[in-house]
This record gives sequence, structure tokens and C-alpha cells, in this order.
Amino acid sequence: MPRIEREGTFVAYPAGVYLKGFDGKLSTAATFRFAISQEIVDGKRIDIVEQRLEVYGDYFIIGTNGQPNETACKQLAKSLGWNGDLASVDIANWDDKCVQIDVKRDEYEGTVRFKATWMRPWDATPSGGQGKLDVDAVRAINQRVGPQIRAMLGEQNVGAPAPAKPIDVTAPYAPPVEPMTPARPAAPAPPTGDDIPF
Repeated sequence: MPRIEREGTFVAYPAGVYLKGFDGKLSTAATFRFAISQEIVDGKRIDIVEQRLEVYGDYFIIGTNGQPNETACKQLAKSLGWNGDLASVDIANWDDKCVQIDVKRDEYEGTVRFKATWMRPWDATPSGGQGKLDVDAVRAINQRVGPQIRAMLGEQNVGAPAPAKPIDVTAPYAPPVEPMTPARPAAPAPPTGDDIPF
């Protein structure tokens, strides 16, 4: 399978996973190989399973301090149903689980790779977060923490404020599109020593 060569948000299946340690370091990563089935562009899911793309990603479940990395552990639990047992990572059968991943460009010692970074359930809102805040929510947040932010910024010269943009309350509401179930990519060939990018 060719490796992905662009950033974006994708729906993928874990095609392989193993625990990876690092010489002289306390950190431990769950290293995934993902088979990509959809790309999410402007909130729309586009089937790209025929491209047979894959991407690797390291999820550091133990940090450099030797302690559990709460963020990565929660991503695996929420997205894959992981129970927190390290021994289960190497023997887990997650190839039937579908997840949503962000792919980012990574450059190390002059070599550019694209790696899976954030993982979430496959049907999560692609834009992340809870969506755009309405006027009342912004007003409530501003009342709660606005003075602290302004005090933090102090008397910085931030220029004249931009004129207020009128809010169009007559615009029709467009509900989010229901995610479609992604097509399952063909099973990738098992990795050989030459396929492992590390």
C-alpha cells in the first residue's frame, strides 16, 4: 500500500499495531498502521478506499517521564474500546474498528513523512469541538473570563478594534450531514522488515 502524502482528516482501520519501546527511555508507544478508507473535506466524507493508502502513527501511552500519558490512553479507549491493559495492545484485534485520524507532516533529520496524530471515534464531528458558539454563549464566556484575558494582555498596543460585523439571523440553519459508514479497505499485506518506517 502506498503511504499518504498529504495532511488532512481521514477515516481508517487499524491494519496492525504493536508496542514500541525506545532505548534508554521510559516512553512506550502503541504504533499503528492504518488503512485509509475516507477523507474528510469541508465536513464531507469522500470514499478513497480504491487508493489503498496507509499511514503510521505513534500514540505514546507511557510518556518520557515513565508515567501514563492520559491523552493518548483516553484516545485509544474512546476510539477503540481499549481497556488499559498494555499486554492487550500486541494481541488486540482492532482491524474491525474504524477510527478518525488527523494526518500531519513531520520532518526529522531532513526526511519528511506524514504521520497519524490525533485519533477519535470514526463518526466524530470532523471539525472537532462542539461547533460554532452562538452569541449568548460568547457573551457568557466573555463575562466569565473576559476581564482576566484583558488584564493578562495589559496595555499592549493592539490597534483599533475592527467594526462589528452584523449577525445574519435570517440565514437558514443547515443541520450536520450524517456520516456514512465507510467502506472497508482490502486487507493489507503483512509488514515485512522493509515496510516498517522506523
